[in-house]
Amino acid sequence: MAWDKTQHEYPSIGPTRASRSIGSILVEQNALTQQQLDFGVEQQQAGERLGQSLLRLTLITPEQLGKAVALQLNLPYIACDPFTLDPKLIALLPEQLALKYMVLPYKLEQGVLTLLKEGQLSPVALAQIERHTALKVKLVICAYGTVSLGVRHWYRQEPDLNPDIYLQQCVWNERISKADMAVLQQRYLAGQLSFG
Repeated sequence: MAWDKTQHEYPSIGPTRASRSIGSILVEQNALTQQQLDFGVEQQQAGERLGQSLLRLTLITPEQLGKAVALQLNLPYIACDPFTLDPKLIALLPEQLALKYMVLPYKLEQGVLTLLKEGQLSPVALAQIERHTALKVKLVICAYGTVSLGVRHWYRQEPDLNPDIYLQQCVWNERISKADMAVLQQRYLAGQLSFG
């Protein structure tokens, strides 16, 4: 019996599409209404993803987007301050991989390196990171903007990226409230560009 190459099906290396849209997840989570979602779609700029449009219009927060992406990809969500990561973990991931895949090392437990990401990462990319680090790797999703800031802070060593010290001084001097500080932190995250 001969093998018919034309009938061969190649195995998939991972999911190619998410089963639910970000918009429907955000509406289900009561992060926005259907009317707000429709408005976000109407206002979407060329090349802009829906989540970015909703952030730009301040209809959702970076945390809400991150949680929706985590649900969409069936991955855990982690709230994380990108400025307080362990430098020893950062040293485990070469800069070229962090920049190429826009990921940040979050923790190392029992030989498994947990990486922060703002969206999907292909199984091929995960395998490449595993080869370079000689560690098993797992992915978690974080708020939009977190990885962008962390990569710039840890790998590009850009000064003055962390607004928290200034914002805390403003709260202490009663120029803004703690609630205002939280809103400003969310807007700062939302304003970060994600290249991965």
